[in-house]
Amino acid sequence: MMEFTHIGQIGKRKKADLLVLPFWKDKQGVSFAFALKEKWPSIVDEVLAIGDFKGKEGETLFLYVQGEVEKRFCLLGLGAKEKSTVESFRRSFGSLTKFCLSKRLKKLNLIIPVLETMTEEEIVKGVTEGILLPNYTFNRHKHREPEEGEESFLESVALITPQPHV
Repeated sequence: MMEFTHIGQIGKRKKADLLVLPFWKDKQGVSFAFALKEKWPSIVDEVLAIGDFKGKEGETLFLYVQGEVEKRFCLLGLGAKEKSTVESFRRSFGSLTKFCLSKRLKKLNLIIPVLETMTEEEIVKGVTEGILLPNYTFNRHKHREPEEGEESFLESVALITPQPHV
């Protein structure tokens, strides 16, 4: 069973396999989908400057970092800000979950995107449903038991809201 927790400050996050940084696709390239107050490792700026990451809906780019609570950062594309809906969040975070499952990651720290045209409840609904749906498997009628380590599921997700609520 997956556990969701809420963290009000990014500095309070606990050890995890991955930190998810959401981005919008815009005319200038990409922009952070949350209030950026923290200084990120320079590798994030370098990758964004190169232009390999476009911020398209569901696009993921993993970065390996040192000196952070997590060993990996994931840049997650949410698509165009003005076209965002609960369903587009569900698709983006669903593709993130599928990729995490393929890498057998268990614990995520995830920064919740901010969007003025949606309530926080709608955003969290899209995010959590996107994470939960690919993380479920119905295998009651399988003919054999899964072997040790064969099944991989996310175990915990810490939702981070780094900016104060308005």
